Amino acid sequence: MAKSTTSFICGLFAVAFWFAADTALACDGVWGGGGDFSLFTKETDLVALVKVDKFSNIATYSDRPSIVLSMDVSVLEIYRGHNSSKTIRIWGDSGSLCRPYIAGSFELGKVYIVGLSQAPESKNDYAMSYSWLEVDMETQKTKNPSNPYDVSNLTQIKKSLHSK
Repeated sequence: MAKSTTSFICGLFAVAFWFAADTALACDGVWGGGGDFSLFTKETDLVALVKVDKFSNIATYSDRPSIVLSMDVSVLEIYRGHNSSKTIRIWGDSGSLCRPYIAGSFELGKVYIVGLSQAPESKNDYAMSYSWLEVDMETQKTKNPSNPYDVSNLTQIKKSLHSK
């Protein structure tokens, strides 16, 4: 009896460890503010300066809070990649994707440098990566959302993005 109890407990620990490891690796590669922003956005399809115009595609649920699935942004400048649209839709997390949630991460009217990939939701849209910096257009400073003390000059960021 003791042997089967021990085996059962070991099995539970193994399953718990497997779930923890799987969850921990689910968003492997999240920038989080460490290192060179331009290197982390190297694999994205588009790096652009955008202004958040509106939140769109809001999913409502009866058993949990609503989730803002996407945002419409004005494209102010493109640093890497190609896009001819003046406005684009950027998709965030729906609860099961490795993307940031739009609401809570972005604010209406604010300007950001974002690293984007082509969205599976629509061929004309983009998916948000975990690469973005808030930009104060008045001071020309960028701020890392993960680390408010990590402030850079917008000109330096633009140069590093164009040189990679």
